[in-house]
Amino acid sequence: MASLPGTCLFEESGCLVVSIGFSCVYNHANFLRDFMKTLLNIIGILLILTGGTFFLQGVNVLPGSYMTGDPQWAINGAVMIVIAIGLMVWGNRRQ
Repeated sequence: MASLPGTCLFEESGCLVVSIGFSCVYNHANFLRDFMKTLLNIIGILLILTGGTFFLQGVNVLPGSYMTGDPQWAINGAVMIVIAIGLMVWGNRRQ
């Protein structure tokens, strides 16, 4: 890639940086990709924890609420866990 006189193109920690005099313009694609991966993993973990709680209450292992012993909550929890795993796998496969 050719650069204009007085400019310098270089890569810094995976980001393309264009230096024009004393100012730099960063390509934030890598930052956004890493942010989305982290965000999807956090959402996935929260869904797994919530879905696991729903599932355990639905199968009457974790007592203490109106969900205890209701099989619909076990199904809801299992669906949440499957969605969370899919979300985390999809998020970590993105490039």
